[in-house]
Amino acid sequence: MIEIYGTVDASGQDGEQGYTYQNGSGNGGSGAGAGSGGSIIMRANELTVGGSSGGSILAEGGNGGDGADGFCAPGSACIGLYHGGQGGGGGSGGAIDIRANSAANLMISSTSTISSSGGIGGSGGAPYGTGSSGSAGSSGGSGTANSGTWTGWSSSNPPPPTTSLPNPCIGAGTNAAGNIVADALEVNDAQSTASPASILPISCTDLSLHSSTDVDFFEVQLVTGVTYYVNVTFSHAIQDVDVGWDDVNGTFLAAGTSVSDNELLTFTATQNVTSYVEVFPYLGFGGTSNPITYNITIETDNPGGGQSLELAYVNIVNDTNATVSFAGLQSNTTYSYTTVLTQSMIGNTSVSYILGNGTFNSSNSSTYSFGVNYTLENNQSTLEVLTLLYDANGNLIATGFDELDIDMLAIESTSSTTGEINLTNLSIGTDYDLQWMVFDDSLFYAAYLANNNSVYAGLNASVIDEDVYTFTAQSETRDYNITWAGPTTSNFHGFVAVLSVNGTVINLENNENFTAFGDDFFIPQLPSIVISSVSSSVNSTTNDVTTRGLDLVVGDTYKYRIKILDSGNATVAQSPLTTVTATYQGMSFGTWNYTTPTASGTYCALAELYEADGTQRIGDLSCFTLTFDSDFDGVANELDQCPSSPAGSLVDQYGCAPNQRDTDGDGVNDDVDQFVNDSSQWTDQDGDGYGDNPTGNNSDAFPSDSTQWSDQDGDGSGDNQS
Repeated sequence: MIEIYGTVDASGQDGEQGYTYQNGSGNGGSGAGAGSGGSIIMRANELTVGGSSGGSILAEGGNGGDGADGFCAPGSACIGLYHGGQGGGGGSGGAIDIRANSAANLMISSTSTISSSGGIGGSGGAPYGTGSSGSAGSSGGSGTANSGTWTGWSSSNPPPPTTSLPNPCIGAGTNAAGNIVADALEVNDAQSTASPASILPISCTDLSLHSSTDVDFFEVQLVTGVTYYVNVTFSHAIQDVDVGWDDVNGTFLAAGTSVSDNELLTFTATQNVTSYVEVFPYLGFGGTSNPITYNITIETDNPGGGQSLELAYVNIVNDTNATVSFAGLQSNTTYSYTTVLTQSMIGNTSVSYILGNGTFNSSNSSTYSFGVNYTLENNQSTLEVLTLLYDANGNLIATGFDELDIDMLAIESTSSTTGEINLTNLSIGTDYDLQWMVFDDSLFYAAYLANNNSVYAGLNASVIDEDVYTFTAQSETRDYNITWAGPTTSNFHGFVAVLSVNGTVINLENNENFTAFGDDFFIPQLPSIVISSVSSSVNSTTNDVTTRGLDLVVGDTYKYRIKILDSGNATVAQSPLTTVTATYQGMSFGTWNYTTPTASGTYCALAELYEADGTQRIGDLSCFTLTFDSDFDGVANELDQCPSSPAGSLVDQYGCAPNQRDTDGDGVNDDVDQFVNDSSQWTDQDGDGYGDNPTGNNSDAFPSDSTQWSDQDGDGSGDNQS
């Protein structure tokens, strides 16, 4: 049974918004395409979606990212136009399929939401200057959302126990001396340590409640519609024993509190749930109890009182073998199995065959396992190994499977004009064709949609470069470094590759005869000029700027120019407009010498690049500081009030050494003024801290005696008695 009152969401992620290149100024980047919705498949005997407050099942496509606006950052030296970025495409809706075993058991509230709608395409970015606006992305297609009925489960299996009770189950609660001691199932004194009792029937003897605080718990997984019986026998004359039965949520199920020699509990399950049987001594008013042994049986109304919780598992080890295992088996029971391999290959083809059938008896074990081997087709594919477990009557009671992706082609765009293709799992000695293409994604989809979803029409309108390589595999791996013609737009571009066996004809519309396929997408960096270095020596009459191209299209003609700007963006020097033909993508434009400015300040080297038709491409800016300091005192000439300070002098903020400044304005420079902040004093010949000028501040009455400085009564003798 499945009940949904909240939200089940497998929607695709929204695409990220575009961004702007080059220090905040440039064309707006394209928004990213959004993720497609996933698949939500639900099967249950009873399925409910939402109550009065509703519920949601969502597999919607994400919304495409908005293209960034073309932008000129404040204070930047901008070209005349920047284009807005393209909006990203919305993701396609996913698939929803929910079914119960009858129409009456499928309950979907009118306030619920079930949606697999496609995502909305991102909006195009606005231009800067005379650039063009970006195009809005295409919205994703709607997915599917179905509901209905199916045949239902033949049984409703709860989770199996991780272990089972010993068989036979003898508690050994009485030792050789006849004393009652802790039994073999201890410690099972709490639900968290309960003895597992879900593979039924079970019968345990000579269990013990060896102290007044001993409580024994048994965990029983209940299955809807099954009636369960718990019988505990003991000697009431020695000690009364009671039994409780609750589910994992604390709901009361049954209890046994009689005063006889046994407690018999019966309960019919109304849902699949974990429950706990609790056996404990009745303490009465005294609060003490006598140690006692007991026997317990737990069984069902199924034939033989049994309950099986069999599970099947598959673990694919690698591309040649897997392990199949079964758990929760009933003792001494005969089972049969079938194991099937399916290899689903690219191009909508698949291979499926039986790996093996068999019959086995579980004996006294609850588990059974074996290995299977296989040989796969050399094809990019998904491998599935499925095993089916049947009872002795041929009824399917458990299934298990595992999957493994077989990869053969990895692809990555490493720049706007380069990429890598890595091939793996090749069949040695086989002749292959490797075809690769680079295309403008926006142009592709425009032509694809305009021509009834034709892949070939889309590629014919958008491919900027392609090639086919034929080779014979000498090993299982092979790598390629690919270089292609430079893109001319900032749209998303695709880099795709198809591997096929030489001599077969591939069909790009339906992937027919594909051996492997891979794709990667990138936003190209348009042709640009970058500044490699700028020299800025104030001791040289000339300095230089070195530049190079980036992502140039080989064979195309470009023009470039370099300017030196002052802090107010005024041009103080510039190179001629030079024409070059690109010989490779990152070719050097050489070094240009400029006359060194004569004033201190901040300057910037600006490199500008143009197409042959005058369209300006992405430039570069590198700023530097010139400080002219004739006396080398660290203060620029424009701020230096003492331009000829002695070498090595410690100067102030105005560039003045002590022998060049008179802080207190008394006509005596600081280097010889013993009172630089007192204009009434400048010498202290006896060094006692009192000035020699008798009319100045703090004057010295005894200028030649460092032990005396004042004579208050004027008798010629100093006041300092020490």
